[in-house]
Amino acid sequence: GTVARIASFGAFVAVKSPDGYSTADGLVHITQIRDGFVESVESEVEVGQEVRVRIIALNLRAGKMSLTMKKAESDGEEE
Repeated sequence: GTVARIASFGAFVAVKSPDGYSTADGLVHITQIRDGFVESVESEVEVGQEVRVRIIALNLRAGKMSLTMKKAESDGEEE
């Protein structure tokens, strides 16, 4: 996805659907940017930056999508 905007509590990332036809914004909370303590969101990402994210929670009723930039436990170096 692409970092759309930054807040003190995290970064909003625009993600594309697998078919590439639609986008939606999701939040990467500051605790989901990377393992370890993150002092400030601005020190980790910037607006317009392309980042790799995974959906960790989806609330269609509230229209919220929670994302993480952390690697999954099963992520290897195979890619």
